[in-house]
Amino acid sequence: MDEEVLTNYEVGLKGTFLDGRLNLNAALFRIETDGYAERANLFFFPEGSDSNSVLNALEAVGMATGNGLLLNLSDTSVRVRGSVNIADITSNGFELDGVYLLGESWEIAGHFTSLNTDFGTGCAPIGANFGLPLQDFVLASGGTMACTDISGNAFPFIPEIQYGLAATYRDQLANGWDWFARLDMRHEGEQYMDWFEAGWLPASTKLNFRAGVNPGNVRLEFYVVNLTDDRTPLGAQYEPDRKEVANFTGNRGPTNNTGLNVALAYPREAGLRFSLNF
Repeated sequence: MDEEVLTNYEVGLKGTFLDGRLNLNAALFRIETDGYAERANLFFFPEGSDSNSVLNALEAVGMATGNGLLLNLSDTSVRVRGSVNIADITSNGFELDGVYLLGESWEIAGHFTSLNTDFGTGCAPIGANFGLPLQDFVLASGGTMACTDISGNAFPFIPEIQYGLAATYRDQLANGWDWFARLDMRHEGEQYMDWFEAGWLPASTKLNFRAGVNPGNVRLEFYVVNLTDDRTPLGAQYEPDRKEVANFTGNRGPTNNTGLNVALAYPREAGLRFSLNF
């Protein structure tokens, strides 16, 4: 494996406007990652081992290419946890955030991020999970690895667009107690969940609300998290059926002999918080 080299370029500005009521921060950046490395289970057949039956079974489903390195389980192989350079990555992005004081009681805050992260020329292990065409990738060890061309694909789990907005109101009650109310929103765009752009998570928007009083060193707060009860999953990852893999039966596609681990969203939650500073 070659070393992974990361180069970062960034230019930005910060400013205060409207007699100090508006603060803005903005930045343009580019990140170049040469030789992005990914962890993988690497399987080697010991010299002289009787592994032909296993190799033939793996070759039949596109999981191996002759003697050398495999990405699968077998009783006649040696497994090593290692890293493989799969591609170069380029990220281009823009960030903007700011706070605006509206009158004596209102505060408006927001942020926006646009990020485009793509693979350069590269080959990732392994597209057989998704029924994608395979090619040979020759490693420094001399072994070969079954992989799929991912050139130009988007990096997984990074939405291209993210933004948020929050409005906070603060005032005093007749008895002198401070009180506040806050409504905030966060949006994340669609994001792929694998190197091969075979599946994706939909865009999601979450709303949260808080309101409370703060008499001296005591704070009492009512809150609602996920106000609209948005159930967009937080994440998802393909997981092969280990029984089918061990027996080399069927085609390991995303809808055939492959499971999907899903991180479910937290449902709407409401409650009271009490805190005491001393």
